[in-house]
Formats: sequence, C-alpha cells, structure tokens
Amino acid sequence: MKTRSIMTALLIAVALAGCTRTNNAAKDEHAHDENIQLTAYSADFEVFAEATPFVVGQPSDVLAHFSFLKNFKPITEGSITASLVIGTDGIRQTLEQPTRPGIYKFSLQPATAGTGKLVFDIKTPEGTSQITVSNIKVYTDVHDAQHDAADAAVTSSNGAVFTKE
Repeated sequence: MKTRSIMTALLIAVALAGCTRTNNAAKDEHAHDENIQLTAYSADFEVFAEATPFVVGQPSDVLAHFSFLKNFKPITEGSITASLVIGTDGIRQTLEQPTRPGIYKFSLQPATAGTGKLVFDIKTPEGTSQITVSNIKVYTDVHDAQHDAADAAVTSSNGAVFTKE
C-alpha cells in the first residue's frame, strides 16, 4: 500500500511539472528566414538572385549572380543597376563593380506595395543589356511576406541543393 501511495504521488508530481513548463516550440514556429529565388535571362546574360522578401519600408537584400550565356562565366567588370518598379513608382541602386566575380549585392527599400518587376540594367565592356524579372510582390506586412516566401520555397525529401556558386 505504501508503494502505491508513493507511485501515485510521483505520477501527480510529474503531471504537475509537465503542466507548468513553457512551450518554446509555439514561440519558434513563426520564425522564418526563407529567401525568394529569382531566375531570368536576356539574350546575353543569366541572373540568379536570392532576396529577402520585399516589404514596404524594410530593406531587402538582393544577392544577384550574373553570368554570360555564351560561356556561363561570371561578369567580372561592369556596372549593374537594379530597379524595383511598382506601377509608376520605383527605386533603384547602381553598383559599379561586383563584390566578387559575377556577384552584386543590392539593398532595396520599397516605398509602394503591389506587384511589379525587378529590372537589371547591365553595362559591361562587351555592351549593354537588360534582364527583367516579372511578378515581384511587395508586401505591406512582414508576416505575410515571410509566409509567402516559405510557401514558395522548393523542398524535396529526395532532392539535393546546389548553390549557383
């Protein structure tokens, strides 16, 4: 009988201890850090970019990899202007040289929500070109932007991830 009372008391203690613990998993379930992935081509160039979701008033980092289509080698010199255009409103940033061969890192802070385009104007010693990425969505809410980016992320249990580099 004494053993049964001890076991009952022990079970009650374990149950109460479990009820008083805080659940950190619920707090962490909304932590998102997905980037959106963009790929586009012109007659001369390819761009593969990863960007933090675009949100009004928030800076979005765009890490863009530019390659020549004729040989798939990275652009090593030249200026590139990134323009985010929503309707008649837009913002732009020009970088005069890559941070590494083929890689340009832009930071764009949209002022207008909606769906628009991201335009890259490329000027190299070989000439000029333009690449346009359509259907770029700029959100008013960070939470919505992060959820859409997470939903758009390509995942596969049977796949392997290869970076552009």
